[in-house]
Formats: sequence, C-alpha cells, structure tokens
Amino acid sequence: MASSNTFKDFVLEQLICSCKNDGYTFSARKMFGEYMIYVISPDESLPKPIFLLCNDILYIKQHKILKTLLESTPLGIPYPKAKEYYILDIDSTSLLREVVLTIAPTLPLPKPKKVKKKTQYKRNIQ
Repeated sequence: MASSNTFKDFVLEQLICSCKNDGYTFSARKMFGEYMIYVISPDESLPKPIFLLCNDILYIKQHKILKTLLESTPLGIPYPKAKEYYILDIDSTSLLREVVLTIAPTLPLPKPKKVKKKTQYKRNIQ
C-alpha cells in the first residue's frame, strides 16, 4: 500500500507547524509510490533527506545522535530488505521538533549528481 498524497500533506503541515519559529522548511519527493521528506536548514540552501514516508508511516533512520531521544520509540521496517527505522508519532509536534533540531545540523549534504556524458558513435564507412 503506497502512502497517500493527503497523508503526505498532513505530515508536511505537522513538520512546518512544529518548526515554524526555527527557520526550517520541508518538502517531499515521490519515490516508488512512497515519499522522501527533505529539510532545508536556515543556514543552508540545499535540501537534505531526513524522513521516509512509507505506508502512511513516518520513519527516520537509527542515527546514534537520536538513540537517547527515541529510545522508547517503536521500530519498523519501511520496505522489504531495509534495516529497522524509528517510527515517529505524527501528532507529537514537540517530538518532531526535537528530532529535527537534533538531526538536521548533522545530516550530510547530498552528493552531487554525476553528469552523463553523451556518447558519440563513429560509423565505419567502407
């Protein structure tokens, strides 16, 4: 079951409301029927992947920095063959804010995409 567009909008609204005074902005991109949620820090311009939204459940990777904050949070597998992720409660805006403020500054910037070279084919004319 893929995540619904309305649930994705609700999650983005909750994230925006929880961090509106901190300067963070959020966006989502559809990937294979599910969504990756990105955060843009106030001091940076590039979006960083932060959450995974699968089957209408919000997941975040098990980062060491989040271990004490999310120690009582349930774990789940967002898709087959994935490692366990923390499952976040969407309705707990205070927890969402704490997670974003803790993890966003430590997330690495996305790797730049490689530019594909156009291959030129040579004809053998004899």
